[in-house]
Order: sequence, then structure tokens, then C-alpha cells
Amino acid sequence: MPTVTWLAAREEISRELGFVKFTSDDITNTTVVDAALENQFDEDDYFIAWHMFIEAGTNAGLIRRVSDYAANGGTLTHKGVNLTADATARGCALYRFHPVRLQDHFNHARQALFPSVSIIRDTQTIVTGQQQRLFTLPTTIRQVTAVYMGNRTSANAVPENVLTNEGFETWTNATTPGDWTVAGTGASANQEQQTTSPKNYAVLEGSNSCRFVVGATAVASLLQSVDLSAGSDIGVEGMEVNFSIWVYCLTASRISARVSGTNVVSTPVTGTAHGGTGWELLTVSANLNQAATGFDVGVDATSGATIGFYCDEAICTVGQSEVVDREWEPVHDWLWVPPVAGASNGGTIELRVRPTEQRRLRILGRAMISGVSADTDTFELDGDLLSPLYDKTKEYAAQEMALDGPVEGRPYWEGKAREFAERVDSVIQAGHFSVMPNPRVRIPDMVN
Repeated sequence: MPTVTWLAAREEISRELGFVKFTSDDITNTTVVDAALENQFDEDDYFIAWHMFIEAGTNAGLIRRVSDYAANGGTLTHKGVNLTADATARGCALYRFHPVRLQDHFNHARQALFPSVSIIRDTQTIVTGQQQRLFTLPTTIRQVTAVYMGNRTSANAVPENVLTNEGFETWTNATTPGDWTVAGTGASANQEQQTTSPKNYAVLEGSNSCRFVVGATAVASLLQSVDLSAGSDIGVEGMEVNFSIWVYCLTASRISARVSGTNVVSTPVTGTAHGGTGWELLTVSANLNQAATGFDVGVDATSGATIGFYCDEAICTVGQSEVVDREWEPVHDWLWVPPVAGASNGGTIELRVRPTEQRRLRILGRAMISGVSADTDTFELDGDLLSPLYDKTKEYAAQEMALDGPVEGRPYWEGKAREFAERVDSVIQAGHFSVMPNPRVRIPDMVN
């Protein structure tokens, strides 16, 4: 989803409340001058009590309250600490409402409008375990609306898979997986074998997986070279490569899927880093240039402390636009327990029927829009969702002016607050944001 900077949002919110952009001709200790202001605002004192924001230069980010405005010459006099003299043209803005107060109102509005105006979350990193029915959710989810069970594709059952030893079943010896190459100081691979009573959770499918250890402060990789220059009718020149591999790791942000090679555009290309939640499906896509006959795929480990992780079930296809996957089945019998006080998670999902082990769960839910504290901060929202959020912010600003502003202006701002509130209510009541069903929540039984 596109993001919006708080600076851009604040300016858009302020246009209906009172907002003017201008470029200074000269800044002195106590004044800011823009002769062009006179052309639009020819009434003295028009901007008294407005807030002047300097966008660039030695005074960038400073806010001063206007104490006087002389229309003849466009001179703004301000209260507060002196500015630094600056004769260079600088971008400036005038706000009727203090920018910091607008920021507070925005952060309040995003909370008040949740979940009607929110971010849609789609989490696919949770994998079922042995005898497991309870699953902890990440903090990014604040409300659950739907749960699905994934049908994982077996790597050896995909005829389009161009990899060999895709399930790490073949080993030259206990430390050398067939057709895969280990690189990196202190890096090592070991055969991880399936067991019974108990079953080895480190083997996703088949009889083996690859246990990989990365030494301290070293980068490492586990790669397979794919050469389609001979003995293959597959076209690779100018094609797209899609690679996926299952990785079990408990350290976040260190392991990523990778496509690399001389003829890979922008080589190496790495996917999103592992989240450290156990088994996760890592994916990456890359384009090949017109001279390509092969490429390398696998996993990369960045430098840091010594870590160990497991790899299994790798699939690589050439040409198609997405990685190989299977359909999701809806789970109907589930309960969501919201996070308890002080919890560093998004609550838990409880499945009434114990699922098959090592299958992926897909959790659809909502999260609150990110708060802002600086002009460069961004929040994840776009399109028609911005309208009620902006109007709610304006409503709070107008309410503040109706309560604390000049007495003669309070009736006007009371009317504006009602107008903004009615806009928000009409959009919410129209159901424009009911994109997913309401959540099912179960509060744990109280113990006497």
C-alpha cells in the first residue's frame, strides 16, 4: 500500500482550516518577508495568531507565532526566540493551527477510527506444529477477521522445478548436500535426518533437510547453480526467475532468499528477510538479461553472531510471474484471544480442531494506522481512506478552537466541528470500509 508523509498529510488537512504556502524574500531576527503575499492577502493583521513554519535553510523546522502582518510589503512579525537572518529564498508555510497540535489530533483520530479506517494485514509466516492448536500472532495484527490453512506444495512434485536435490534428500557425505554449494568463513552444512517418536520438526518433508551454521561476523550462502545452456529446451534469455525455499530460523532479519549470477539484472537480488518465527517460506524474483543461460539460487546469511537454521523444499521456476503455491482453505472453527495487558504480541489464535502439522496458516486482520512524530514519518494509507481520517483530524482541531479559541469565533468553529463529524459518520455508516467481516473474539474465562 502507498505511504503518505506526515508533512504532505498535514498540509492537506490544513487547507480547509487555514493554510498558505509562500517563499520568503528575506528573514530577519523578528520578521519574515514575502512581497507576493500582498497580492493575495491585502488586509493588515490577517495572519495574527497564525503559525509560521520555516521549511528550509538555517531555520528549517522552526515554528513561530505571528504577532503582526503588514500587507504592504508582505511582512510577518513573529513572537518568540529570534530567527537566524537568511536572505536566501526559503519555502515557508502559514498554519492557522499549530502543526504540533495537528499532529496530536491526527494521532488521536487514527485511534478513534480503528477499525473502520485501518491497515489490512495478511500474515503467512505461521506454520502448524505437532499437537499444536494455539498460535501466537505478531504485534502487527490488532484484530483478526479470517483464518486460512495452506496446502504446501512438495518440491519434488513440481515438474517445472529446475532444481535438483530440491528437498535436500541426497548427500555426498554428512556435510555436503548434493548439488548445493556452501560458501562463507565458518559456514557449514549438515544432514538433518527425520526421526520418529518423536518426529523431527526440523525436517519439513521427506527424510532429510539441511542444517546450516553461520560463523560469527561472517557472511555465508547456500547456493545451487542452474545451467540451462545445454540439454534443455527451456528458454531463459530475458525471462523471470521465481525461487522459494522453506527456512526454519529463530533469528530475525539475517536470512534471505537470493538469485544471483552474471546475467541476472541487478545481481544479487534478495527477498524479504526471515522474520525469526520458525518455519517460513522465503521467496525472491529476479529478471535475466538477453544473454542468460543460467543463474544461482539459494539463501544468504548476513554478518552477525553465530546462528544456525534449517532449509528444505526449494522450488525454482523460469518464466512465470509468481512462485509456485497452492490454494488456501478457509478455517471456520477458530477463536481469537486479544493480547493481554503488557503482552508483546497480537494475541493468540486457537483452532478448535487440531490441524495437520507443518502447514502454513494465513491470518487476515487489521492494524491501526501508524502514528507520526516528525514531518518525514509516513503512514500506510491512500485513496478514499484518507478522507475520513483527515476529516476526523479537522473535527478535533475545530473542537479545540471552539473550546479555547477567541469567544467571538467559537460558534463558527462549533459548526465546523459538527460538519467534519457528519462527514466522517456518513462515510462510515455507508459501509465503505467494511471490507472484511467483524472479528470473533473470545475472552479467557475468569478464574475465581
